[in-house]
Amino acid sequence: MRAMRSDVGSERMPTWLRVFLLANVVEDAATGLSGLLFGDRILAPLDVTPLNGRFVGALYVSGGIGILLAALARTTRDVRAILASFLTIVVLVECVTFVYWSEFTNGRTPVVWLVTYTVDPIVLVLVLVSISRVRTQGASPDVDPGPVGDEGPAAGGDPPRGAPPPPFSARYTPLNFFTQIFQTLFRNLCPQCRPLERA
Repeated sequence: MRAMRSDVGSERMPTWLRVFLLANVVEDAATGLSGLLFGDRILAPLDVTPLNGRFVGALYVSGGIGILLAALARTTRDVRAILASFLTIVVLVECVTFVYWSEFTNGRTPVVWLVTYTVDPIVLVLVLVSISRVRTQGASPDVDPGPVGDEGPAAGGDPPRGAPPPPFSARYTPLNFFTQIFQTLFRNLCPQCRPLERA
């Protein structure tokens, strides 16, 4: 477990995390496409109408696309917004499963469903905690450092205390672009939620 967290702490996307995300992509694709194509015969322990099945299938497909983009990213910090959204979704689904347990277990026990939505939040919490610890301990800045002896943000040093963080990262990738948009909106809507500055 400690080795797993240290791999995430390095910020490079570890292989085991890619495999975990891709496994969820396959599951979401199977569930989503079955709902879109077959309606009420969606591969989920749900008793739905054909229209609702296609609606649920569309949500699974869209979620799978987001997870696929996260699996293709180079670093964990590029996908922390998607991972946080993924964690919120699986926790809500797990809560709904237990609240409506009698309907989910009508005639059968959804073993795969329960295992998936129990393991996913545990793994995602470990990943997000590791990313958060790296940021608070002083992860490498987005801007490449300049020659030794230079000072200031242009050379990769710390920005002035109290200065707002830059709205976008210097590394532009398709995934990072959308991630930084959501992060910028979050910082503007909740300034007090910004991470504490390093001492």
